Order: sequence, then C-alpha cells, then structure tokens
Amino acid sequence: MRPFIVSIIPVRGGSKGINRKNIRLLAGKPLLWYTIESARQSSMLDMIVVSTDDDEIAHYALSEGIRVIRHPARLSKDDSPTYPVVKWALNRMRSQGIEPQICAVLRATSPLRAPKDIDEAINLLLHNKQADSVVSVVPAEGIHPIRLKRVLPDKRIVDAYEAEGNYPKRRQELELLYLRNGAIYVAWATVIDEMGMWGTHCLAYVMPEERSININTEFQFKVAELIVKDGSC
Repeated sequence: MRPFIVSIIPVRGGSKGINRKNIRLLAGKPLLWYTIESARQSSMLDMIVVSTDDDEIAHYALSEGIRVIRHPARLSKDDSPTYPVVKWALNRMRSQGIEPQICAVLRATSPLRAPKDIDEAINLLLHNKQADSVVSVVPAEGIHPIRLKRVLPDKRIVDAYEAEGNYPKRRQELELLYLRNGAIYVAWATVIDEMGMWGTHCLAYVMPEERSININTEFQFKVAELIVKDGSC
C-alpha cells in the first residue's frame, strides 16, 4: 500500500524583496495559486496544506479549498528558515489526527514547477529503498566555483576559491554542477522529525532551467510572468 503523502506549502505574509509577494498577481493570478494548482494536478498527493501566519493568505487558500494551518508569526520573519515551519505544520497535523508518512514541501516562490515534477520526485523516493529524501536541482550552466571571484574593498578582483592543478579554462570543459532550485523537497516524515528537510541519503531530482525560477527579486518576478504569458512552460 502506498504511503500517505501530504504536500506542505509554507507561505508567509511578509517579504523582504517584494511586498506581499506570495499573493501578488502574476499573469492575473496570485503567485500562490501556481503552487496550489500544480499540487492539485499531482497524482501522488493525498492532501495539500498551506501553512501561513497571514490572514489574507489563509483566506485565499481556504477559498481555493485548501486546508490551512496557522503557524506563529515568530516563524515568519525575514530571516526565518523554512524547516521550523514545516516541522510545526507536521506536528500540528498530527495533533489533528493526520499522520503523513511522506511530506512534499513546495515553496510558493517556485511557480513554474509542473505536476509531473512533483510526481517524479515522489516516485524517485518511493522507488529507491536506500533513499530518505529527494531535493530538486537545476544544472548550474556556466557557474563553477573556480570561476567565482571576490571584489575587495579597494575594488580589486581575486579568486574566491583556489583551484588545484591545471583546471579547464573553457566553460564547456568544466564539470557540470547543480544548484538547489527550491521547488521541491520530498522526505519521509521521520526524516523531517529527526534531521531537516533532507536526510543522509538524498537524491537529486533534476529540473530544467525554464521551470526552476525561484522568485526573490522584481526581475525574477517579471521573468516568471513573461514565461507564463508566453505559455512555454
């Protein structure tokens, strides 16, 4: 029998970079709507939960037919990490008689993930018995530690990292690395209890660049809106 799988969407009312970002309209719909809709279209999720500190966000999620959990405002500050909110939501569900076995954490700031991304990430966990979690990543095309620089107070530029030996100079010759894109975290509930949003045997679910945008700035918001309006994602 398949485990009981719950999606937790952590959404705070404030936003350091973009005012009221999570319910700001993106191509005519609140940013949060895109994550709710991808979760609704997933074939693997048994329940969707929005965890928020905000009255307006809670009202919107309820109007979309989504279960809401209210977490304390102290967990929704500008410097607050996501994990304590997820753990709070998981424990609150348990107090309500809901026992998730697997949690899929979906951030509202990643509106372009597809339902199939959620399903494939969950299946990756289910079909690998040694794995305890899955995190979505995107190829970091053109980005490599040996190409990163520091700018000193006097404006001089120096290498950020020391490379050993003769490393490739051309971008095409560098090892392909990956960046967490923030779209999907899937883990067994026991892992979240004991460790965090991923465990000791975490697998990578690779997503393409066009579905990996994580909105933290006005520029990223505008790029996401262009992609949605273009219909290419």
